[in-house]
Amino acid sequence: MSVNVPEYPKNVAIGLYEGYCNLKCPKCVAFGDSRSDTLIRGAMDRENAYRLLDELEGKDTVVALGGCAEPLLQKDCVSYYKEMKDRGMQVHINTNGVLLTEELAQQLIDIEVDCVLVSIDATTKETLKKTRGIDDLDRIEQAVFSLLKARGNRLTTRLGVSFVAEPANESEKDEFISNWLQHVDVVRIAELFRKDDVFDRPDERGPCSFLFEYMVIHHNGDVPICCWECNGETNLGNVFEQDIKTVWHGEGFQQARHYHETGQFDRIPLCKNCTDWNRNYLKEEETSNGILIRKSPRMTFYNRIDRLSTWTFNEGKKVNLNAGNQTLG
Repeated sequence: MSVNVPEYPKNVAIGLYEGYCNLKCPKCVAFGDSRSDTLIRGAMDRENAYRLLDELEGKDTVVALGGCAEPLLQKDCVSYYKEMKDRGMQVHINTNGVLLTEELAQQLIDIEVDCVLVSIDATTKETLKKTRGIDDLDRIEQAVFSLLKARGNRLTTRLGVSFVAEPANESEKDEFISNWLQHVDVVRIAELFRKDDVFDRPDERGPCSFLFEYMVIHHNGDVPICCWECNGETNLGNVFEQDIKTVWHGEGFQQARHYHETGQFDRIPLCKNCTDWNRNYLKEEETSNGILIRKSPRMTFYNRIDRLSTWTFNEGKKVNLNAGNQTLG
């Protein structure tokens, strides 16, 4: 199987301020286990960050904040988001919502970031304590409503919530979906993933989409093989020593793609037993009661059809249900 490689990655996660989080969720592969001591931590120099943004300008790339971190911990984060939006980029933010004040919510809406997803994982304080280590559910829910209030009727920024299903919260999943679809544009449900999960159906495995669409950049410019790699185990090149395009088409990525296309997953220790390789492959799509449901083997998105005007693809175009686009969202 041969997969086309675009000129630039469709999605780039930049570690502007990485390795720091205000929570320590028990399930987290970065902060919730013994590997947290070896996390790559640090802040990207602003001049280097602007170099990356200048290179990506006009490249139809979605920019997210990477580096195993809570993005809102960075005190000047909004100024970076504005720089991205001024360059015409799509900006996606995933946050735990704890630091999302009314003022910050208004700033994000005013600069029209493209998407904000707030991770909640519970409908009760007791379950939130089990899944995220805190019981301040009211504050997190209020953060979502602050975003909705700030947006008003503009329907610009896409607003949603996410839920990682695990034994502690499985019984609340259906209630979570139905409750939040009354308010937000999209609800994302994901299966719990652990780096030591064992892949049990290797005959059906194909190349990981990450190698052909995504790039993660650490604060020091190093590029790991995927978003689950926050400890410096892999390095496919450095975008400060070269540039994004050179690393993207460089020897490190080419070799990794070759191993995946030829089924030699065991040549890359991090990929050998991975169960998350097909997370972004669209498996099925259906509409039900005004909801567009899009599923991959590991994630399901519940999209309100009356709010699809907030949904854009990499090219900045509004969603078209007849376009056959295979991007989950």
